[in-house]
Amino acid sequence: MDLFSGSLVFLLKILPSPPVGGVVKDQFLASMLERVEAEARKQALALMPTTGFLSNNDSYLHLGLGEASVADEIAIHWPGGGRQVLKDLAAGKIHHVVQDSNAKPEAPEPPNPLFATMSSMPALKHLEKDYDDFARQPLLPNKHSQLGPGMAIGDIDGDGDDDFYLGRSRGGRRAIYTNAGGGRMTVQSMAPFQGEEIPMLLRHADVRAAAKDWQTFSSDAPFRVPIPSEEELRTMRQLPIETNPPEHTEYRQIIEPFFKRSKTPEVISKVQTLINELLEKALASKGPLEIVHQFALPIQSRALTYLLDVPESEADTYIEWGIHVFHDENGNGSKLEDYLAFSLKRAEKDPAKDFFSALNKATFQNRILTHEEKMGFANLTFAGGRDTVIHSISSIIAHFGQHPEDLQSLRDNPKGLVIAGEEFFRAFMPLTHIGRVCPIETKIRGNKIPPGGRVSLGWAAANFDPEVFDEPEKIDLTRKPNPHVSFGFGTHLCLGAPHARTEAVPGIQRVRAMHSIDSSHLDHQP
Repeated sequence: MDLFSGSLVFLLKILPSPPVGGVVKDQFLASMLERVEAEARKQALALMPTTGFLSNNDSYLHLGLGEASVADEIAIHWPGGGRQVLKDLAAGKIHHVVQDSNAKPEAPEPPNPLFATMSSMPALKHLEKDYDDFARQPLLPNKHSQLGPGMAIGDIDGDGDDDFYLGRSRGGRRAIYTNAGGGRMTVQSMAPFQGEEIPMLLRHADVRAAAKDWQTFSSDAPFRVPIPSEEELRTMRQLPIETNPPEHTEYRQIIEPFFKRSKTPEVISKVQTLINELLEKALASKGPLEIVHQFALPIQSRALTYLLDVPESEADTYIEWGIHVFHDENGNGSKLEDYLAFSLKRAEKDPAKDFFSALNKATFQNRILTHEEKMGFANLTFAGGRDTVIHSISSIIAHFGQHPEDLQSLRDNPKGLVIAGEEFFRAFMPLTHIGRVCPIETKIRGNKIPPGGRVSLGWAAANFDPEVFDEPEKIDLTRKPNPHVSFGFGTHLCLGAPHARTEAVPGIQRVRAMHSIDSSHLDHQP
């Protein structure tokens, strides 16, 4: 059988004119068979004789034609751009093709660019912080600090078109761009929540100003302060967070004494002892440390009993709830509401000095609190101080497991515990944002908020504002000053802030005393 039967073998050469008095060797350059047609079948191959240092490929192209005896048409695209067409070449032979000097390139096809100028987009200037990566690592192939801006793509508004978020470096502009169709993009400062577009305040200065201005950005809006709405999760107005002064001031005074208990030596001692016991028990186990359920959840639950002055045995009930308290296992009812109603009724029959007994005795505007008001106080106390504390404790422990250098830094500088705690609160902000309602038409950076419209105060975004925090993505345990807004700002400054600090600082102190934390033994996923 003929070796080349049913096939073609090409030797492609570019032969320049020989110089005077010399002999020219064949020059093999990269060439491409743009198209080979035989019996309505097409194929393409490329000839690349050289592939690297001291490396060569075969200078032949071998094309299989199957049962065809003739190649109907062969188009060759030469390196210089010339295009040469050969017709009716017999199979089973070696064809030696020399570039035709008359071969001319075809007219280029109309361009089909991947990108187009968007006239609807405002001019953006990307700025980079001046940082010399090579000063720290001379062998880097490129600067890692200037790979931005980062961009995330997704259908934000649910219209089927891809929108995108364009990040920034310090001093630049970041924004969400929504796809309006037809090549039009719109800068979006609104975020859709349950069908309602809500402007978001993301800058540190804007968030603090709005939080302080309760007349313009009102909290007197039951079920509209949380975003998205919690109407399916609770049946009462949370107090005092969903009120404005002067009602807010009087409501706050009712429960403030219990939150001040976190600063008493008795409670501080109990929390420290609790953390020591739980941490030693957890680390004594041979298996991995599941931070949430073995450590954070028990600390939060038992520390809450100290704060509310209820029997510590009540913590067993809180622990049984897990990290979700609003619905039962089947998604029906509310475990939390059932417990709160039971506890208030129990305190009526057997009053003591605990939180529930105090609510039963409390007055507002010279009257006894209604059942709904008492439930509103209790709901916020439990729901607001549960996942927030669990998240913070878990994140701190996990961070030390992943960054032992920070653990060692605190061993060397124990006076930095408080400063480190504030940095953790800034970086591991559990409450990303909260809503406010504008009673009258309000303008926010060019956006009009109609009367009764909502605006979102982005606590977490404010904590990472590069105009306030240098290198905000970095956890710097020596950061000072640290004007984070993790506990809110202004009138509604979180009542539970002292309690959170009472748990965090002793926890960090106890972890600091440990020899090490092996991140491979940590599981901080809920």
